[in-house]
Amino acid sequence: MAKRKKKWVFARSRNSLLILALSISGLLLLLSGGGQIGGRDDDDGPILKKGLDGEQIRKDGLALYNANCMNCHGIEGRGTSFGPPLVHALYMPEKLSDKAFVEAVHLGTPQKHWEYGPMKPIETLSQVESAQILAYIRSRQQVPKFR
Repeated sequence: MAKRKKKWVFARSRNSLLILALSISGLLLLLSGGGQIGGRDDDDGPILKKGLDGEQIRKDGLALYNANCMNCHGIEGRGTSFGPPLVHALYMPEKLSDKAFVEAVHLGTPQKHWEYGPMKPIETLSQVESAQILAYIRSRQQVPKFR
């Protein structure tokens, strides 16, 4: 009896090839370093990776901030009786890295400097959305009246 060659089957869905292509593209992006949300650039200090600092990203970040963060952190990140001001010196890039900011959003954070209690994680936001919010907050932190 002759052995049959096994046919490699990826999946039965019509979108399988698209999902595979997107997965490979995402993996290549991460491996090339372009998928990092935050980091340090030796010359410029804390930054968002190139391409995440455009006007549209900040506008999208504002909309996401208003929907997810404003109730506790207030208009323009000025704080409320429920959460601290994100434009405070403690949250400037020199003190709080981009990575720590995004981790606080996704993992929550215990009470540290304020009497508001711990921050619960916001599980509905993706990392891209968190980066957009971060871009908006970093732009607000650059306004002279907040420095």
